[in-house]
Amino acid sequence: MAKRKPLFRLQRVWLASRQQQQQHSTKGFTLLELLVVVVIAGGLVSGLMYIVVQLMGVDQRESAQSETQREMQMAMDYMATELRDSVYVYTAQTLGPTGARTGNLTDYLPPALTNNSVPVLAFWKQLPYPDAIRVACAGANPPVGVNCTNGSSYTLVIYSLARNVGGGVWQGKARITRYALTEFNATGALTQGYVNPGLYQNNFNTWPFGNVNGANTMTNIQEMQVATTRQPGIPNNGASIATLVDFVDDSDINALPNNAGQVGACPATYVLTPPDAMLNTGGLKDVRSFYACVSPQQAIAGNQDTVIYLRGSVFGRGNFSATSFLPTLETRVLSRGVLGRIPN
Repeated sequence: MAKRKPLFRLQRVWLASRQQQQQHSTKGFTLLELLVVVVIAGGLVSGLMYIVVQLMGVDQRESAQSETQREMQMAMDYMATELRDSVYVYTAQTLGPTGARTGNLTDYLPPALTNNSVPVLAFWKQLPYPDAIRVACAGANPPVGVNCTNGSSYTLVIYSLARNVGGGVWQGKARITRYALTEFNATGALTQGYVNPGLYQNNFNTWPFGNVNGANTMTNIQEMQVATTRQPGIPNNGASIATLVDFVDDSDINALPNNAGQVGACPATYVLTPPDAMLNTGGLKDVRSFYACVSPQQAIAGNQDTVIYLRGSVFGRGNFSATSFLPTLETRVLSRGVLGRIPN
């Protein structure tokens, strides 16, 4: 028994030490240690979230800018393609009072074209007859007053800059609209207020007036319309005005920074269109986000050169300021007129 006593005591000491180690191992972290870990982890997560949010914002802005600029380019290409087929393009002078016409060109068009809207590009082109007219021309009794041999008639096309007001479906600051005054509608009925300029020596610049019975001027628009078997009055198909593109800038030219370029400037001999007077009356004073420089037509068979400028804005597509406009696009279109040309 005496020999086992030291060994027994040593065993008890070892067991007590083992139990104490086990108690310390199951004790865990203190509250202060947990708080330190939470603060450090929160800082890391917050920093990562901030970086993610910033990257998402940059991606959203880049996407909105790219999409808006792409739409501006598509609208520019569409207008340029149609303008190449024109036979006459109005300048600032011919948009306003000229020749025998009293008032602006828009005085003989739907009022919607001047309600917070200004015509920018106005030109005449030839458009095929609708199916109803072609069928009638192929019949035994062709319609009276219709030149079935041509197969087409002149159409007045107007692209306008319209400001978006009063909410609605349009989210941008302004948009470009397209209006077409055709001789016939889709069913073959005559369009109210249409006058065919081809019947009166192609007097596009004085439309709707022209030469009748040898006279150089007209004093009564209804006389012209009766002579061409058209219904008198202003065209009432303003509902057919279609939007070509939204998110066009409407900034005042005087508020643009110096690096915005020569806004509203035209090459020598070209005419800035539309004139300032039309911008003022149309509620778009000093707005030159969409305008054209048109070369005067020297003769009815001459070519016309038109330079189109267009600037979009991403305002309305996200958290952008009102001055978040894009670089100005520019294109040059040569209209190769064929009127009056004699084949060799």
